[in-house]
Amino acid sequence: MSLLSIVDAQVRFGGVRAVDGVTISLERGNVHGLVGPNGSGKTTLVNAISGFARLHDGSVTLNDEQISGMRPDQIFTRGISRTFQSIRLLSTLTVRENILIGTDRARAEGDGRGAGKLLPRDAVNDRVDHAVALLGLEKFAGDFPSQLPYGLQRRVEIARSVASRPELILLDEPFAGMSRAERDELSDVLIEIADDGFTLLVIEHDMRIIHKICSHLFVMNFGRCIAEGSPRETAELEIVQEAYLGKQHGTA
Repeated sequence: MSLLSIVDAQVRFGGVRAVDGVTISLERGNVHGLVGPNGSGKTTLVNAISGFARLHDGSVTLNDEQISGMRPDQIFTRGISRTFQSIRLLSTLTVRENILIGTDRARAEGDGRGAGKLLPRDAVNDRVDHAVALLGLEKFAGDFPSQLPYGLQRRVEIARSVASRPELILLDEPFAGMSRAERDELSDVLIEIADDGFTLLVIEHDMRIIHKICSHLFVMNFGRCIAEGSPRETAELEIVQEAYLGKQHGTA
């Protein structure tokens, strides 16, 4: 059974179909990549999954429960957490305190419908400690975000998502703006997060990173999913090459 199923999803902005009939499924425990040219609808699709964009047609189901039409906070309590393209940390709080925010409204273990019950203090601390360790932030837990380099700030944001113990983490271009060394370090961290039992959907442009971390790839263009499959085989498809390089790529 798929963890998340999207069927004929459509999001329109005026006359523009930003997401135009997308049907995909995410399998539990996998790292899924979502790629495509700028403006292809990737972030809009993630916004629709997480409740930040209204779905005009189609449906999104998580564990066979329809979540399309729910508010972002309701979807969060069902077990979907996300990060954004721009880092959103509170500068007046320490790293640990920023991560602690991720446990607010977090689901209690075994709470299959995401009632958002308050967790015992010990459980909250355990989740934060685990997220700090998983993201390699032990040395920086008492620092403020402004004291950290960009790559570590990204890790803090991801750790905040991990602390909620979600079923699915949506990562919108988590590698953007990083040096190659930072990208390699974060890719190793994301593999560890997946090995820890999380399911990920990652928007990314760097196919080297996609090949390293993802087991399944979706390719979007003009609001539609034009291909999916293993990263290497999918990236070699002619329709994917044309989407990225144009029809004359073979003679370039």
